[in-house]
Amino acid sequence: MNKTLTPEHVRAFAKHIFRAIAGETIASQAARTALCNFIENHEALREQLAEAQADVRSLSDALQSLYDIQNGPPLYKYEKDWNSAMQNGWEALTRPGVKRVMEEQK
Repeated sequence: MNKTLTPEHVRAFAKHIFRAIAGETIASQAARTALCNFIENHEALREQLAEAQADVRSLSDALQSLYDIQNGPPLYKYEKDWNSAMQNGWEALTRPGVKRVMEEQK
């Protein structure tokens, strides 16, 4: 079974569930199946989110370590590239999603 929950899945599950709640002609088994599928996919989505957050933490830690130990470009001819890389690293570390995940880690 595909464990990725797409917006289309959510809309389809919600449609079945809301019809069942509204008493429209839908088999209760179909509503139960839709609800079970939604819960299963929701759990899979939570697992994917947890894995992604762990990846963000790991990559952010590695980038922060590199950023912290840098004290300038190795040679003057690399200064422009070094400055660009440091700016990109800083922008990545200060993105709202990354900052939130890092704060949750503390």
